Amino acid sequence: MFNLEAIHQSIVHQGDARLRAYSQEEMLAYARVRGCPLSAWTFRDWIKIGLLGAAKAHTWPGRGHGSGSVARWSPQQFVLFELLVAQRQAFPCESNAPYCNLPVWRWLYWGDQSDVGLEQVKRALRTWQHWYQKNSQKKRSVRKHVRELVSMTASRHAIGTRALINDLTDMATTEESLDEATGRTPLIGGRT
Repeated sequence: MFNLEAIHQSIVHQGDARLRAYSQEEMLAYARVRGCPLSAWTFRDWIKIGLLGAAKAHTWPGRGHGSGSVARWSPQQFVLFELLVAQRQAFPCESNAPYCNLPVWRWLYWGDQSDVGLEQVKRALRTWQHWYQKNSQKKRSVRKHVRELVSMTASRHAIGTRALINDLTDMATTEESLDEATGRTPLIGGRT
């Protein structure tokens, strides 16, 4: 589900130091120019479900009645927005859940440089989990998607990927919440 050209642009774009913060209107205008018009409601939904993070800065352009603040997102969140728009065009889906791997991937791969926080990752994983549970996917199908996600994001030298795949599969196919799953004790010598 990853568009390699969009990911390459993400990497190149991230290194540019002249980038600035972006408003919601600028981001929606970008989507419109790319042929993927989005509404303000969709933008807010993307924040709510974890596809985008919360705004990092606010500016107050006026001091009069009705002049509110303008929220601004970091350049890294704009890059994530660009990836989401590209994926939505390349792989249209009725649900936003299949796109939840993008913020998780950026968080795993880039770490703090991605400007994707743990709360955003939790919201994205919760969205993904609820979608799979609601659509009653078979465990085998869920495991396949989880294995693909882990193989795309894990290092060649990662250990414990099988346990991670098992835990994420169980989490997606049972009613166990993300908070319950992350509250487990770590594996020590192969035992929980």
